[in-house]
This record gives sequence, C-alpha cells and structure tokens, in this order.
Amino acid sequence: MKTLDTSRWKTSISGYFPFIIYFVYFSASLYLLYIARNNQLMGMPVEGTDQLSMIQAAVKIYEGHWLPEGYKYSPIYTTFLSILVLLSKGDLIIMRILQAAVCSFIPVMIYKLTMKMDFDRETAQISSLVYLFYGPAMLISLDFLRAGPLALCSIMFVYFFICSLKEDSHIYCLVTGIFGGICILGRENFIPVVIVSSSIFIIARYKIKLLQYKKKIALYAFGVLIAVSPVSTYNLVKYGNPAILPGNFSNVMKFYHGKPSNKVDSYSLPLRAIEKVPSQAYKFISSYEMPNSLSFYAHRDIIDFLWVFIIPFNLIILLAVAGTLLYRQNYYVVTTAFFCVLYGGSMLFFEMFYRFRIPAVPVLVVLSGIGIKGLLENKSRNLRIALFFPMFAMFLLTYTAPDKLRTKEERKSVVAVLIMNGYYYKAEKSIDKLLEESVDSRMQIQLLINALNNDGQNVRAREIESKYGSMLFENSRN
Repeated sequence: MKTLDTSRWKTSISGYFPFIIYFVYFSASLYLLYIARNNQLMGMPVEGTDQLSMIQAAVKIYEGHWLPEGYKYSPIYTTFLSILVLLSKGDLIIMRILQAAVCSFIPVMIYKLTMKMDFDRETAQISSLVYLFYGPAMLISLDFLRAGPLALCSIMFVYFFICSLKEDSHIYCLVTGIFGGICILGRENFIPVVIVSSSIFIIARYKIKLLQYKKKIALYAFGVLIAVSPVSTYNLVKYGNPAILPGNFSNVMKFYHGKPSNKVDSYSLPLRAIEKVPSQAYKFISSYEMPNSLSFYAHRDIIDFLWVFIIPFNLIILLAVAGTLLYRQNYYVVTTAFFCVLYGGSMLFFEMFYRFRIPAVPVLVVLSGIGIKGLLENKSRNLRIALFFPMFAMFLLTYTAPDKLRTKEERKSVVAVLIMNGYYYKAEKSIDKLLEESVDSRMQIQLLINALNNDGQNVRAREIESKYGSMLFENSRN
C-alpha cells in the first residue's frame, strides 16, 4: 500500500503559492461582489459621495477632459478609474471586478516581501493568509475608493525599497522612487513618508560605499520626480500652483479642525490638530473600523460571508509589534516597521476612518506573519509568556464591540435593507437589539409589518404586530 508523500505536496503548494493565494483572494472578492449585488448593494454610488465624484471625473478624462480646477481627489486614482471606464465601457460591475483583480496582487506581494526580508516560505504564507482574513481590505477593494489600489502601491514601494537595500543594482532605487511618487499622488500624507524614508539610505551607508549611497538617494529622488512632476507641471502651467492638489491641504485642515474666524484662531489651528493626536493614535490601533462612506459592519450585517473574515485590526498591530521585537536584529524588519510608524504618524492629524489605515495594512500584515512565526517557534517559554500577557492586555484595551460605536442611523438603515431583501428574521433580530439599547425603532417595525403583509405572510405580520403592539399604539397616539 502506497503512503501519501506529504512532503511532495507541501513542496508543490509552496512552489505555486503566489498563484494559489491570488486565485483564492480574487475568487473570494468575486463571490463577495456577487452576494452584494444580489442584495442590491454596490450599485451606482449615491449623490454626495467621494465615489460618485471620482467616477464622474474619470468619465470626463475618458472623454478627453482633464481634471477641473479645485478637484480635491487623487489624480492618479482618478486616472486609474478612467482606464477602468475605458476597459469596461462604463459598466460598474466590470469596473469593480477589474479593480478587485488588481488588488488581488496584494497578498502575492505580501508573500514576496516576506521572502525578500530573509524569512522562509512558511512565514510568507502565514503573512498572506492573515491578509486574506482581514475583511475590510477586501470590501474596500471592490469600492471606488483609492485605499485598495494605494495599498498595493505602498507595499510595492516597501518591496523595492528592501530590494534597493539588499541589491547592488541601482535600478531598484529608481523604481522605489517611482512607486513613492505614485503613493504621493494617491494620498498627499505620503510626502513625509517618502522624504523621511530616504534617511534609511544614509543610516545604512556603513554597509555600502559612500558614492553608492549618494547615487541611490539621487536615483530615488529622480524616481519620485518622474511620477510627480507631470501633475505638478500641469498644475503650475494651468493654475499657477505646482501642488498636486492646489489648495487641498488648507481645505482638509478646515474640514477636520474648523475654519479659523480670525488671525488668532488661525494660529491655534495647528494646536487643535496636535491636541487630537493621542485620540487619533488610539483610533489607529483600535479594532473598530470607523466608517464614513463605506461601513464594514453594515455590509457584514447583510452579507453573512463577511463573518468569515475574523481577524481584527488591533490583533494585526499587536502581532506586528511582536514580530518587530522578536526580529529586531533583522535590519529589513526594522526598516519595514519604520515605514509603518511613518505612515501612521502622518495620519494622526486627521480623523482616523478605517480606509485611511488600509494603505499600511499589507506591510503591517508582513510583520504580523513574522510575529506569529516567531511566537510559535521561539524556544524561550519565559519570553513567550512575557509577550503574551502585555499583548492580551493591549488587545482588550484596544478592542471595542462594534455596536457600541455604530450610529443609530446606520443600524436602522441596515434593518431597512434587510427588509427590502426579504431577510425578515434577521431584521427582527436587529430591531430587538436596537430596542435593547432603547433606540426608537417604531418606523422599522411598521416597515417590517408592511413588508410581511405585501409578501403574503399575514400571520407572521400579525405576530410581529402583537409582539411590538404597545410601542406601535404609542406611535399612533402621538
């Protein structure tokens, strides 16, 4: 009787793992999109959202008109959307599929970056799987927001940065700079990240000849200019301002910190931003996925498939810290952690919506996979205990049950969508949760009763009416 050669299977899987993880991630994205569309989600973005504004601008580019003066969204992502418009002939479903196909390269790059940092295939596979089970990244990759593609660009930036430190070839420095410039065009907070990252070449100069590190910095800077200069030159010629998005910085500061009413108030504006840094830092490391135009929890209430993605963000952060501490002698680990700190620091002056964290997630996940492998393989029992208890305490400190922070309006809207899609039992349970928290849900109850009657479920409608009768009576009396 032949025995199963498990080592051969493991070798085969490891060899094809980048293809496997791409296929799995892309397939899961398509399945999520399929369920969302069946539940009347992910259609045309509604009026007033960033998504709709960017799609409209992308259509204008497709028609031959460049972005108008005062446009406040990423020029590189809007151009990317215009390419999707071209390829899909404006079909929104195909556009979402194409973007998901691009974003599905992220777990592949996570695998490659982990390997490039001198870790084995098993560690690289763990890192990729951590990303697979972080749901908000997959959800946002299907929406018309820059965070998904920008996450791919950010990990490409870090990957080629590590290559430029490891290899003698100067082409890596040029490519790193180009991706750094693309990241800047994607979100302007990457400006300090990309500039300060060049200091790593200076710190690492003891490993390379003086002339070589100067060349590397020059090529790095030249690569940034290659990406950024076309947009800056256009804005300078057209509007007299070389900024990527003229006037955007002051616009963003006013949006998040208020418009100064006088000269004294304008001086206090930076102080107000600094005062919020501690709370924003906590929001950055917390488990709660703070929405603005795309709620992960609202979609999860409707799409059960999203419950498969069980890894919370604060666990990724804690495992990344563990990986950095356990492998602090690895220069590439420290460099990667430095990038994460720079990115997180650049976002602390703004409200920490979860989509603002997404560009750093792939790099954090690399460190998380390294942390998992280190905790599993470390032979020092005392060290593992010393790490476990602080990590567990920090996990509890940074974890919040989502319903405690979600708005009442969002949860009421979920009930309406559940009723519209015929999920009456789930709608009833959601109403019960709202009532437990003393949220006025009379309108949702009446909506459920009407839907059941229209669906021919009159007996069930009377049961619901009887269950919540006193509340409905109070409503009619008022």
